[in-house]
Amino acid sequence: MNPPLRLRQAISVEDLLIWAYREKQIDRAMARMVVGNGPSGFHASGVWRLGARVEGGPARFGLSLDDDAVRVHAAVSWLAVLEPEAAALIVRHARTATEPEWHGREAERLAPLRRGGRVCMELDARRRAVACRVVPLVDPGLVRFGREQWTRWRAGLVLIARELRGALWSYEVARCRPMMEPWKSGARGTAFIAVDEAA
Repeated sequence: MNPPLRLRQAISVEDLLIWAYREKQIDRAMARMVVGNGPSGFHASGVWRLGARVEGGPARFGLSLDDDAVRVHAAVSWLAVLEPEAAALIVRHARTATEPEWHGREAERLAPLRRGGRVCMELDARRRAVACRVVPLVDPGLVRFGREQWTRWRAGLVLIARELRGALWSYEVARCRPMMEPWKSGARGTAFIAVDEAA
């Protein structure tokens, strides 16, 4: 007899990762869960490789891991082989429930250069002010770095969301994903679009 159908809870990939890495601390739990030595020993990370929910799972061996959290960690481990930087960003931001700083359009604005509280001016031959010196509000290198981090992080989220769709016991990755380049849209703060609209 088949198990009863369960309604999966819709969840964004970001919230799912936060749940797995911040609440369940699945990476740390799995690192501690090596039982036995040699070929007869049980290693918790091997559970997900079976591709099916195993009755009793790690609990049969006295271990307590959430099947969905194990599957999430397996997807991130898979991503780490393809895109190690993206996987590292995903885990770091999932643990802290944050996202990479992408610097909105305001970071591209220029501001008057000030020294000692005074605006620096360009002077003509007669020493009259003709222009104000300007500098970016945020270092352009920092803006570029932040946006590259965002792009890697988002690409990793897209891959993980695709990998986990329909693969979890209690959750369905369905609600939202971050925008491709929110700084181009003028968005402020967290920028999300519907999963089905994302590239």
